[in-house]
Amino acid sequence: MRSKALFIALLLTPMLSGAQVIATNSEMRGFYAGAGVGGSQPYTSSDCYYYSCDINDEDGDSGTAANVFAGYRFNRFIAVEGGLFNADGLGWNSTLVYLPELLDLYNVNVDLDVRAAHASLLAIVPFASLFEVYLRGGVAYYDADASQQLTPSFGGAVVSRDVNDSATALLIGIGAGVSLPWHLHARIEYQLFDIDEKLLATPSDTSSVDTLMIDLQYRFGSHWQQKAP
Repeated sequence: MRSKALFIALLLTPMLSGAQVIATNSEMRGFYAGAGVGGSQPYTSSDCYYYSCDINDEDGDSGTAANVFAGYRFNRFIAVEGGLFNADGLGWNSTLVYLPELLDLYNVNVDLDVRAAHASLLAIVPFASLFEVYLRGGVAYYDADASQQLTPSFGGAVVSRDVNDSATALLIGIGAGVSLPWHLHARIEYQLFDIDEKLLATPSDTSSVDTLMIDLQYRFGSHWQQKAP
């Protein structure tokens, strides 16, 4: 999924470099609310495993993500937003993982569900009258449940266990949007926040939930530049 994020970033770069920032409707502001759907997957990045020391980035299996949110836009360039996020059916598989608490090498199979409440600031660049790109920075308070099946790599009893973790993590994202008739606005965004690596039963320097989301929002009030119906 990180490759999808790179694609979005490369797509937005020429837009930003050639953008003509909207000079009209300086009062673009007001409340908005919406919902989105997409796909999430766990991701890890490690410099060293117990059996190697090469940089190793891995994606897990995708699950379904949903998001509801509300926000307030102060002007053309700044907005604040909060919402609730849910991702179900994420998967993680890894082999020859040494688990210190079990003193053995295991093949790991994990089913992961994640819920989060989030708040963030959006830095927005509008252009071409209808379009905008933005960066997101904020926090996500997540609660995650992992169902782990640990099979000894060289024979032995299978270990099944449930792991739960809750924490506050940095939330970042990059996205693009387009204004539609009737106060509607559509966005596509790639975002991520870190999770504790114990949920994936895999040694890593960084573990995260990465999401590609498409959402639709409704903008309340009259201070919005709209495409004519």
